[in-house]
Amino acid sequence: MTKIQKITHLGDGAYAGTDGYHIWLGANHHENMTVALEPPVFAALVKFAQEVMGWEIAHSLDTRGLELDLPKRTEEEMLALAAWLNVSVDQIPPENRTHTDPQSMAGWKRVTETLKAFYRKD
Repeated sequence: MTKIQKITHLGDGAYAGTDGYHIWLGANHHENMTVALEPPVFAALVKFAQEVMGWEIAHSLDTRGLELDLPKRTEEEMLALAAWLNVSVDQIPPENRTHTDPQSMAGWKRVTETLKAFYRKD
C-alpha cells in the first residue's frame, strides 16, 4: 500500500498529500486519498485551470521539466491497458500510448510478465 505523507487540508473538504512522487487528492476525509496525480497530469491540470477556467496561477509554474522522455508501451502493455480500460487498443488515446512515469512503467512490465508466465503454464 502506498504511504501518503504531508497530508494537508486544502479547504472545502479537499485534501492533498504525497508519496514522494505523486500528489494524492482526497475528499471529505484525510484518509480518503483516491486520486494520484503524476507530474505530467498535474501540469495538464494547471493548463486546464489556465486555459479552460481562465484562472491566473499565482506563481509562475514551469511545466517543461515535468515532461519525461519515456518509451512507448509494448504491444503486451497496450493489450493489458486496453483490457484495463475496457476499450480496444486503437481506442487508447495517443497520450496514453507512452509510459507516464518510471513507477507505472515498472508496474506494467510486472503485469505483462505475470500474464506471460501464467499463459506459459498451459
